[in-house]
Amino acid sequence: MIWFKEFELQDSSVSLLVSLGCCFAFAICGVLETLHHKENGGRRIILSPQDIYNHLIKTKKENKSGCSLFTTVNWVRDNGCVLEETCPYKGTFKPASLERKPYLRITASRFINLTQEVSFSEKDKVLHKELQLAIRNGPVAAQMLWIKEMSRLKGDGVYSGPKDATAFGTPTDQLRHSVIIVGYGQERKNNQVKNYWLIRNSHGKTWGDKGYGKIDTAPCHGRLLVECACIILGVTYEKPNGEPY
Repeated sequence: MIWFKEFELQDSSVSLLVSLGCCFAFAICGVLETLHHKENGGRRIILSPQDIYNHLIKTKKENKSGCSLFTTVNWVRDNGCVLEETCPYKGTFKPASLERKPYLRITASRFINLTQEVSFSEKDKVLHKELQLAIRNGPVAAQMLWIKEMSRLKGDGVYSGPKDATAFGTPTDQLRHSVIIVGYGQERKNNQVKNYWLIRNSHGKTWGDKGYGKIDTAPCHGRLLVECACIILGVTYEKPNGEPY
């Protein structure tokens, strides 16, 4: 198994039970925190998912469905992230009223749509290989299909999806969830080989294996569980007066 173990240092979200509607903000903040740790000599920061949550979610309906990674990354690119101490996590979205002092901004990113390779053989999955290479350098935010039974996921086995295809729901009520991919690997059991993504969820340490889970890379009923990912390629940091470092 390939695992970006340095990511264990950033545990601000894995210890919390985060609302499904805020997962997109925790995924992006977690990746950026680790990127900062890596680029700044191990110096640790904690960014504010609440600030992103406040600005991107306005209604209860939006809170139920959350926000896409694409929208989140573009918002952070344009508006930056503030530190957790200036806007602590409350568990629900609040009207954005505080004066913001961004600490960092995303300057470059690449989205990978894994569903383009849903019918490909393992050896032909170019995008999967690109994502694996990126994970060797650091964690990656990802968006996946979320099935209700996954809320009860326990242990370190590979989750391959529901037995019944109706568990995915219809296109109008299908849930998506943002997580962080911190590794990938292969598991052999009962003469079967399963390739998986190792994810860090934001549902607390009682979920999966101490907050982590293995998600099968193979299609389930013709659908990939992990649909897309965002690789952060560039970040700029700002002084308190707004000037870049």
